[in-house]
Amino acid sequence: LFCNVTSASVECAMIVLDEKKYFQKRVALIKKRKANFEKFLKNMGFNVIESETNKIFINFQSSHDSQKLYQFLDQNGVGVTLGNGFGTCGFDKTFIQFACGTEKEMNVLAKLLRKYGQEK
Repeated sequence: LFCNVTSASVECAMIVLDEKKYFQKRVALIKKRKANFEKFLKNMGFNVIESETNKIFINFQSSHDSQKLYQFLDQNGVGVTLGNGFGTCGFDKTFIQFACGTEKEMNVLAKLLRKYGQEK
């Protein structure tokens, strides 16, 4: 089986290989940010499911609880994915997932989650 690869894709791959140290630093920074945010969530009492991806998974006791946070975040302009059992790696509606974003994005999310915790 052969797959055609464009010359632009090959050129991008070559640049990435040339910049290996830069990308290693970026990956390390993202991993650290994610780990810190997962710790923050755990300290707030959320059940975090750890992964080796840049996704953060929170498991709730019921779909009612996950939908409540989902709606709160949606109303405040934060996009997260509510589990559906299919397109979310098999996670059902008791799960929420979202990508670890920039430092600024994660700070905004932390502020909103603190507000959410106070309103409960």
